[in-house]
Amino acid sequence: MNQMTVKVCRPYVFVTFLLLSLGPGPGRYGLPPTIGFIGHDFTKPTSPAYSFHGGPSVDLAKTPGPCRYNSTDPGVYLPRQPAFSMLGRHSLPRDATKKPGPGTYNPEKVTVHKARAPAFSLGIRHSEFVTLLVVNVSD
Repeated sequence: MNQMTVKVCRPYVFVTFLLLSLGPGPGRYGLPPTIGFIGHDFTKPTSPAYSFHGGPSVDLAKTPGPCRYNSTDPGVYLPRQPAFSMLGRHSLPRDATKKPGPGTYNPEKVTVHKARAPAFSLGIRHSEFVTLLVVNVSD
């Protein structure tokens, strides 16, 4: 019979590996919070911290309104710009050529090259250049 040789793995290799990888888990370390104020790390910027308690109760009917105080116009006691000037207003240079306006193009008002407006004639045209219509009529 054929004899097989069996190698035995030493368990201390795996134990050594397991011992080297053992350590605290990811939840073991607690970083200081950056939300809120209690326990905040002051080297980090803070996020807004909200509270759910109400504000002080103030009767708004007893507080002064915007017209309560007589404020003086600052132009009375401070130097200010003049209210008007004596200089004329200059506009930008423009093209001086005449341009047609919106009512310029009226075809019914065109009588430049005609004596009067176009009209229909109700008569027969007589021309020396018109050929007569010759028709052979057979009986």
